[in-house]
Amino acid sequence: MMSEWIGRLLCWFVVVMFLIICFEIFMRYIFRMPTLWVHETTGFVLCIAVMLSGGFTLYHNTHVNVEIFYTRLSPRKRAILDLFTWLMFYAFVIILIWQGGELARLSIARNEHSNTYWRPIMWPFKLMVPIGAVFILLQGLAKTARDLVLAITGKELA
Repeated sequence: MMSEWIGRLLCWFVVVMFLIICFEIFMRYIFRMPTLWVHETTGFVLCIAVMLSGGFTLYHNTHVNVEIFYTRLSPRKRAILDLFTWLMFYAFVIILIWQGGELARLSIARNEHSNTYWRPIMWPFKLMVPIGAVFILLQGLAKTARDLVLAITGKELA
């Protein structure tokens, strides 16, 4: 449920990016006064949306699969296969939380700023990596539990 709520909220980030870019176009071509901050801000908004939407994507099962083989399997066999591939998933997500958290920690400790003329602080955006990975981890744990029940009982959880 949390993944669904976050995903729906992040849909509005596209609207925010659209408005920011429209503002830049208006300032650049109508007033001949381009901004310093729009390009970088849209990149930050996109970064937040991508990092925090992983749990939503996993919840809706829209990550990439090798469909040619996967769809031919029964739901129970898919769950068993998923249980083996979850090992790689957990390794990846744990490394993402660990290393992303370390990069965010260093960014906070150094009070890191961008190297552009605008010079915004960087740590809030770097912090999105481990936070987003935690959301993916939580959704992955829920999916693993459903796969485990399906593999053992042959019945899907409601």
